[in-house]
Amino acid sequence: MKKIIPITLVSFLATSSVALACDKAQEHNTIQYTTQAETTVKSDSILVQVTGYATTTLQDQNNIQKQISDEVNNIVKADWKVRNVEQNTSNSGALNITVQLQARISQKDLNSLQKALENQKASGKKLVVQVLDYNPPAKAIQAAKQKLMIKIFKDTQKYLDDFNKETNNTYTIQSIKYNDTTNSYRPRNTVMYMKAGASNEMDSAGNNNPVAVSQDINIRANVTFMEK
Repeated sequence: MKKIIPITLVSFLATSSVALACDKAQEHNTIQYTTQAETTVKSDSILVQVTGYATTTLQDQNNIQKQISDEVNNIVKADWKVRNVEQNTSNSGALNITVQLQARISQKDLNSLQKALENQKASGKKLVVQVLDYNPPAKAIQAAKQKLMIKIFKDTQKYLDDFNKETNNTYTIQSIKYNDTTNSYRPRNTVMYMKAGASNEMDSAGNNNPVAVSQDINIRANVTFMEK
């Protein structure tokens, strides 16, 4: 049975089927079979982007960029990264600056950020928040896939040891070919998130509880044993 778990943990489900084949083109007999391992990666964070727009002077451009970053971080403490900075000069000589910051934050923090930006006062700059992705981080997905491949390899070694003991044979692992069979995925609960993010009058008490989004990961492997 699959088990939904946080991204820091991984559970495995492995199944296998076996087919015996005698490779006449080779000197040694071979055994080929397929096996698979599955897990579910869960995410309760959201990738968001805050874009800051400001008009300033050439001499004050660095200061205004810092002000935008500090203001966003004061609203929600997170690992904000500057992804892009654009600037152009107007006909009047003023400098228009656009700064884009990105971070992964919780649903509760997103609600706080949206509420703060809805109530921001005119100050020569404007902040706008945009939700980019509800899916688990790519890093967590790749880590889960690697763990599944390690799981398959260890299970294959154990299966081979047991097979040789039970059949009094001396097969060895000739090859393991992995195949990522993760299906095309559409995040669960995305609509619920979007409603919370799009509402102009949010019920903060009702939207603070995170709605987890999860992604199923599946790795298959074609295994070949070779008789010594």
